[in-house]
Amino acid sequence: EIALLFGRESMGLSNEELSMCDVLISVPASKNYPTMNLSQAVGIVLYEIFVACGEKNITSHIPYARKLDKDILLALINSIVDNMEFPTKEKKETQKKVWKRVVGKSLLTKKEFMALMGFFKKAAPKKMRMKR
Repeated sequence: EIALLFGRESMGLSNEELSMCDVLISVPASKNYPTMNLSQAVGIVLYEIFVACGEKNITSHIPYARKLDKDILLALINSIVDNMEFPTKEKKETQKKVWKRVVGKSLLTKKEFMALMGFFKKAAPKKMRMKR
């Protein structure tokens, strides 16, 4: 079993915690300001582990949703939005724009795409489900 244990920003690790570790590392920092923000230290350590593992592309085995998949998902979301009541037409259009941005920015995997399609199909009004 392997675990990475990082110290608290305020005081690091206690002597008891250090005694339970098999290997200790420290990230070199400036002598003028020898402490480091925890998120910075974690980022540096994880990057070094990544480099040491020699991985070129660790996500190459993950199938991502294509643009066509995202277009299909957005069409379903838009049809649901069209069947919802909003105080104004502008608010309805704003919802469509927001969903387009969210889906467009996301790195959806094929599996996530399928899960979202299933969810939004169930969220669609019954009259829309019968059309399909």
